[in-house]
Amino acid sequence: AAFLQDNDLNLLVGILTACKLSMADIALINFHKNEQADYNNLNKALNPSTILLFGTDPAKLDFPLNFPHFQLQGYNGQHYLSSPALNMLAADVSLKKQLWQSLQKHFN
Repeated sequence: AAFLQDNDLNLLVGILTACKLSMADIALINFHKNEQADYNNLNKALNPSTILLFGTDPAKLDFPLNFPHFQLQGYNGQHYLSSPALNMLAADVSLKKQLWQSLQKHFN
C-alpha cells in the first residue's frame, strides 16, 4: 500500500510499546514509496542495529541472506526479524503470538 492504514499503524505502535519503544525510536520505511531502498542503502543511511520487516521478503530488498518469518537472524552485527504484513497479524492471533515470542527473545 502507498500509505500505512490506521489499523496497521495502531498495531505497529502497540508492538513498539510492548517492546518499550516508540515511533521516535524507529525509522519507518514504506518500500512502496522508496523503491531505491535495499539492504546496502538502508545500512548506509541508517546504520540500524535491528531491522523488522513486515510483509516484505528479505530477498526483494537484496538482503545477503534469507530467513523465514519469526526467525531472529543475526548477521553483520545486526539483528533481523521478518513477519507477515501487519494486516495479516491483526487477523490471526497465532501469528501475533509467534511475532511476540520472537520479539521477547530479542528485546527481553
